Amino acid sequence: GYLKNSSGQNTTEKPSLLFVAAIHGDEHQGVNLTLKLASKLLGEYGIEPSSTLLVNQRDIWVIPVVNPDGYQRYQRKSGRDNDGDGVRESKEGVDLNRNFGYQWGTDSHTSNTSSSTFYHGPHPFSEPETQAIRTLVQRVNFSSALPYHSGLSNPVFLSPWGYTQELLPAADRANFSRLGENLSHHTGYLAGPAADPAMGGYVAHGDLVDWLYANHSTYAWTVEL
Repeated sequence: GYLKNSSGQNTTEKPSLLFVAAIHGDEHQGVNLTLKLASKLLGEYGIEPSSTLLVNQRDIWVIPVVNPDGYQRYQRKSGRDNDGDGVRESKEGVDLNRNFGYQWGTDSHTSNTSSSTFYHGPHPFSEPETQAIRTLVQRVNFSSALPYHSGLSNPVFLSPWGYTQELLPAADRANFSRLGENLSHHTGYLAGPAADPAMGGYVAHGDLVDWLYANHSTYAWTVEL
């Protein structure tokens, strides 16, 4: 079981990076960005030193569309037929970024009601899309991940936690803070915990970033473009 890195070499040691977009099907900006990222790395490989170094030293995974049904229909939720009548109505579907299996539950931005914008599904990982992400993450030990969104008014990098305003353990809090400063320096985006109202965020249970960090120790950030 060796994995192949981006340049086709066998490896079990190189850090793996995950870029994903369109978890919410109506947030298309991340799709364009991740496709441009992949095109840039492929096009500049062997030509531009920084892109060549990045491809050689990392296993890079790009998933431009996690929610294909929502993307095609330009709606936030997935294509689940909630009532099983064979007709996918506009209020049906699951908010996939509430369906992951860490701190799955309800709050003001997560709902048990199937018609809600924030419906979290009948149980954690009930959806084929979140199951596919889980299978990939179990196969690949991602050191970091960037899920792209465009649902807030201000561009920010949001670190765990999303389900609570409680702080991370001190060591990881310091690491996320240091990484956040670097991200802010290079992009101009603010960086901080997802549930911090000062970041424009809010408490939400069952999201991808919390699950990646809690279950797989992945340094993950929600990027609100």
